[in-house]
Amino acid sequence: MGALRAGTAEAAELLGLAAGFGTPESGKRADVVIARGDPPDTSGPWATPRASSSS
Repeated sequence: MGALRAGTAEAAELLGLAAGFGTPESGKRADVVIARGDPPDTSGPWATPRASSSS
């Protein structure tokens, strides 16, 4: 979970953007990834994403 946090909340804080990004809270912008399984388990669905979208 540390890697997920480092790429989201901690990155937003370091960049001075924590007021608007980094954590899933009302009023903040976010990209959301939904997957089955355990994120730290790299042999599961996190290892091979099926689709991506950018806006």
